[in-house]
Amino acid sequence: QTRVTVSSVDDATSLLDKLGILDHVLLKLVNRPEAAVHKLRIALSEVRRGYDALQDALLKIDLLSFEKQDIEDTREELQKIAAGKIKLTMAEAKGSCTRIGNIYDKYLQGWFSAALNPGEADELRLLFNDLRYTDAGLLKASMRLSIQAEAKATEILNHLKTAGGETRARRAAEEFSLQFRRTLEKLTKQLVFMLELENKLIQITGVP
Repeated sequence: QTRVTVSSVDDATSLLDKLGILDHVLLKLVNRPEAAVHKLRIALSEVRRGYDALQDALLKIDLLSFEKQDIEDTREELQKIAAGKIKLTMAEAKGSCTRIGNIYDKYLQGWFSAALNPGEADELRLLFNDLRYTDAGLLKASMRLSIQAEAKATEILNHLKTAGGETRARRAAEEFSLQFRRTLEKLTKQLVFMLELENKLIQITGVP
């Protein structure tokens, strides 16, 4: 059975750390073409969408491991996971890498070159080059995770069909979620940073 490791999911999320360069140069981007600002925000939202899907998948599994959670209330969500909901969500985000590359090539490259020093512009070129191809690592890790999540959701549902199966169901959820809880915490912090970055871009440029 193909298994996704914690390190492979961490590799898929580590790209978000590189977005700090945008935070450092935002003040230099005030004199901007409005179309470029709008497209930059689209690019950021495209990146975030794929990671949102991964975070949602990890949260759903993690939620099942808490004793106060009414596990019967999660039955419908378990059924969706078992039926392939995560894979569907990730498939919907698959085209974001092409859109990110097109946005950079058409709207952002010239803007960055004119507004920033060569070193900063080059850092952003490398960042968007990474973003252009991020779907490969992100989707590969997420698809593998979804396969395991589907199997685990099926296992939990089967436990719930048996007498006294709730304890075994919680144990199964906890075993799965413990592997990825650190990744989930890191991913949540990074997504908050991305939202703050998008909001800061709105405040600095005055473009809603």
